[in-house]
Amino acid sequence: MKLRLLLSALLCVACVPQTPVVEPGPEPSAEVPVSEDPSVEPSEEPKEPSSECNLYGMTFISKGDRIEAVVDEETLSVTFSYGYDQRAGLKNGLAEPRMSEGAKMTPDPTKKQDWLRSPQVVRVTAEDGKTFKKYTVRSKVLPAPRPVKPTIMWVDAGNSYSMLKTPEAVDEIVGKIYDAGFSGIAMEVKPPVSGDVLYSKSDILGYATSLKGGKTVNTSFDLLQAFIDACHKRDMTLTASYCIFTFAEPTSAKSQEYYEANLKDAFCHQLLTTGIEDIREHSFDYWFLSPSHPAVHKYVMDVVAEIVTCYDIDGFALDYCRYPNIRSDFSPSARADFEKYLGKPVENWPSDVMKVSDDSNAGLYDGSTKYFKQWMAWRAGVIQGYVKDIRDVIKAIRPSVALELWAASWFQYRNETGQNWGSSASNWASTHYSWASPEYDKAGFAEYMDIFHLGNYVKTIYGKSESTWSMEYFTSLAKTLVGDACTMYNSFGLYNGVNCEEATYYSYLHYDGLMVFELGAFVGQGQWDAFKSGYVRAMRELGEYSPGNN
Repeated sequence: MKLRLLLSALLCVACVPQTPVVEPGPEPSAEVPVSEDPSVEPSEEPKEPSSECNLYGMTFISKGDRIEAVVDEETLSVTFSYGYDQRAGLKNGLAEPRMSEGAKMTPDPTKKQDWLRSPQVVRVTAEDGKTFKKYTVRSKVLPAPRPVKPTIMWVDAGNSYSMLKTPEAVDEIVGKIYDAGFSGIAMEVKPPVSGDVLYSKSDILGYATSLKGGKTVNTSFDLLQAFIDACHKRDMTLTASYCIFTFAEPTSAKSQEYYEANLKDAFCHQLLTTGIEDIREHSFDYWFLSPSHPAVHKYVMDVVAEIVTCYDIDGFALDYCRYPNIRSDFSPSARADFEKYLGKPVENWPSDVMKVSDDSNAGLYDGSTKYFKQWMAWRAGVIQGYVKDIRDVIKAIRPSVALELWAASWFQYRNETGQNWGSSASNWASTHYSWASPEYDKAGFAEYMDIFHLGNYVKTIYGKSESTWSMEYFTSLAKTLVGDACTMYNSFGLYNGVNCEEATYYSYLHYDGLMVFELGAFVGQGQWDAFKSGYVRAMRELGEYSPGNN
């Protein structure tokens, strides 16, 4: 047993590896040898945070446009200029500063903010978090270019008269209109709710002594002449707008005398459920003269000739050149003229022509009567005749004067006023509307106009279907109806809350020119900058203008 244990112990000692003997060498050096491995970096001393807080440059971004600013380190100022069409982007835009390494800016330029507030202060803080500089940012709008296309401001005397009381006041407001980018003015020389006019060189009617709302008129100067003088000294055009068929109780002795002698018995008669009555007895709109009455025709041609002869105007615009509504005109003169058109008497007057089912302003009517289509075509032909005759009068006196006309864009309802503003070559109406015939198509009067102001007085701008009731839809319809018959301007009204900048942009982009209705609303709503932004934006898109800082 003892022998066996001794053998096991000897075998275990033999299995342990033997440690090699190390010969003593030189003493180790105190320096740490540098590694020959290039991937191993030597240790570095901790870096002190930078105290630099300089702003070297700054770029402002407006809807894709990059606007470079000028930075002055001596004055710690940042200045940049922008175009009117870049305003919207800068009111809610971003900026890209170029600063000292590690520096930060407050407010944070990576977050949208209003960069048009001028001046405003930004703070550039160094990496150390302690050192900083304050820079003052100033912005300046570039002068808006003059528009290439015509841009017209409509002046409704009744709404704007507080700005028109003296020749000096007229000159001042025309100057502001010009500075806003307008190239012309259409001035209302006879308001719709008036039997008087706003010019003094007349042997027919007298100068209005008051306007709607009880405004007293300063009759010591000629308002039309004051507008002509103020416009022409700025190379602006002046169009005289006349309400053709509206005629209210006169305020002047001269107009009253003419009214009593010539027009007292020449007004429209309306069809009501109770029968036919003079429009002055139950007016849904203004008082309207009867277009088919011979005295009315003479009156209209005489006033047109008088204005074109006595005043150096650039255009004559027809307003309210229509019937008041679907239920007019059933006067004796209208019946005689319609029967002449038919070539036979109307046996059952007016039931063979039209029937109405209520007396509301909507004028619900029955168009399935015997002569309804002929009635629609005849009335449109009467208005066409006026446009043609007025053109002949104007061109015979002064060929350079443009014949202009304003009409509402909703063509599908213009039959109610006898106003076919399309081309006589178009067959749109007869192929789309049950009330229209080929004779109605032929009564279009676009060929007789030099300029047609499409009254796109809707709030919605974009939308291609009829149900959208939009500018875009009515534009497409109008271009189909008018074609190349005349020049067409888009007209929009500010009273319904339409976006002025967008409406201006759309109008300038898609039409030969534009007209804004009207001065009182434009000034009251403060639309000066919005108008500039709209047309400048369109000019850039059309390649007519490029901001100097882009």
